[in-house]
Amino acid sequence: MGGSGQLDLGTTALIYAGSDNTSTISASLKATSGMVKFGPSSLILSNNNTQLAGNTYVNSGTLIARNSGSLGTTGSGNGTIVSTEASFEIQNNISIGNEYLTLNGSGFNGGGALRSTNTNSFGGPITLASPSLINVLDGILSLTNAISGNAFTKSGTGTLVLSGNNSAFASAINVAQGTLTASHQNALGTYTSSSGTTVEDGATLAIQGNINIPAEPLTIGSTGYNETGSLRNISGVNSFAGDIALTADTQISIDAGSLTLSSAVFTSNDFSLTKTGTGTLVVEAGFESAGDLTVLGGTAEFSHIVCNSLTIGAGSRVVLTPIAGGPLGGSFRPLAGNNITSVPEPSILTLLYVGLAALCFYIWRSKCRLFS
Repeated sequence: MGGSGQLDLGTTALIYAGSDNTSTISASLKATSGMVKFGPSSLILSNNNTQLAGNTYVNSGTLIARNSGSLGTTGSGNGTIVSTEASFEIQNNISIGNEYLTLNGSGFNGGGALRSTNTNSFGGPITLASPSLINVLDGILSLTNAISGNAFTKSGTGTLVLSGNNSAFASAINVAQGTLTASHQNALGTYTSSSGTTVEDGATLAIQGNINIPAEPLTIGSTGYNETGSLRNISGVNSFAGDIALTADTQISIDAGSLTLSSAVFTSNDFSLTKTGTGTLVVEAGFESAGDLTVLGGTAEFSHIVCNSLTIGAGSRVVLTPIAGGPLGGSFRPLAGNNITSVPEPSILTLLYVGLAALCFYIWRSKCRLFS
């Protein structure tokens, strides 16, 4: 529609997409007071609309941007407002600048108020006017500016990266599918009684960028997306200060670098924990569970361990380093069998006591008993 020239729509552009097929406007749009998209079908904007000024309203159906300038002039007074049961989708490996975006609800046919395919970024502030669904169907969507407002759910098998300062966001986050990556210390928002991040079965919360995430409550409980861990440290030296609760047997993966869980509360609910990856996991609260603890790669450090059994994989290391005044004095106390399972060489269990030299126990192929 419109060829490759300019389509002058006067003051306000009213565009109806009502057929069963997706419509495409390849011409450059010109309007002085914004645009309104309505109708149940999808509308694609594929050109750089430098002369489209004012707000863009997505009242129904789906508006798709395939050009970094599809939404026109950016900045205050030039935003995109997505109504309840409508969707805005980003495609084609583009980077949209400082476009103000307001989202509402779960989107057209429940497919997401904000949707993305391919690898895209969005650089404007986002206001969640009501609880909203963000669906990254594939690839990566990076949100580089601040998010504020109501709770949101991340769906889709792609990766949503939050790299903005979301200190004004004080609502809950639900990671239903795929991966949500935090690369700013305030990516998950500010702790309040209504905040917290829940990672559902088969989804992943990832952390990267040498950040220190404050007291955000976190609920995890699976092996994560494609078994990459329900909680995953991609790179960097990072820390997470929120209370953590397990809802099922859980995998935490430290691909590289280190992740310190610095809260005094790590509630296992008697589920098992498996640590994978070559990096270092530090759990300052220790691990207490009627389930098992398995370390398959890298280093895992705890103030103390109380569990059914401890399995240390080949080339892995478990370190017991109690904090001053910490519980059980840096001990391993199995609940059943009083042993560490047989492990292949050269796995290591190290006990570091406050004020004492390191005592290293090399666990070969025999069982070992350590008591508090």
